[in-house]
Amino acid sequence: MARIIDISKMERVKETAIQMVVEKGYGGASIATIAKKAGVAEGYLYRFYKGKEELVVDLLCNKVNEIADELELLLQRCNRVADVVSLLVKKIFQIAENNPDHIKFLYVLMHDYNFKIGDRERERIFKLCREIKNIGSNSGEIGEFITEEDIYMLVNIFPIQFINLRIKNFFGNKSWDNTDKEHIIEIIIKTLKA
Repeated sequence: MARIIDISKMERVKETAIQMVVEKGYGGASIATIAKKAGVAEGYLYRFYKGKEELVVDLLCNKVNEIADELELLLQRCNRVADVVSLLVKKIFQIAENNPDHIKFLYVLMHDYNFKIGDRERERIFKLCREIKNIGSNSGEIGEFITEEDIYMLVNIFPIQFINLRIKNFFGNKSWDNTDKEHIIEIIIKTLKA
């Protein structure tokens, strides 16, 4: 028998799970608490996920794939690495502006050793970073010693880290503006060229 999915219920569940992981960490979020806060029965969640880990891994993969989808589109549309970097970083900031908990969620799980992205997602990211490297190597926009790992760290991790430092008011009570975005983009582009 096919599962009937109430899209609004599942969206509430997913948003609640993200919020709980952000607020309490992976260890502090439970299926029971997520279900209660989302206004659904615990059994409803178990119809779709074996447990909390499966739910959180699914959410993480969706967030990673959302950024990878954007990167893939940019690589099809743009001829220069600088354009790809600029537009992708702006997309990451847009996600943070529209749904700060989504960026916080990525940040929390990036720092939780219990989690890693799936092999398929990791290979996809590596392939996209390799594509950036090839384009940049041919155009002179990427230095010869820059690796795919460097590209991932600079283009994805660095903006997410910056955004989270600002959200946490690490260096004082200051948000970000367009000047900050452009500055982050400039740092990434210059570092890729090194």
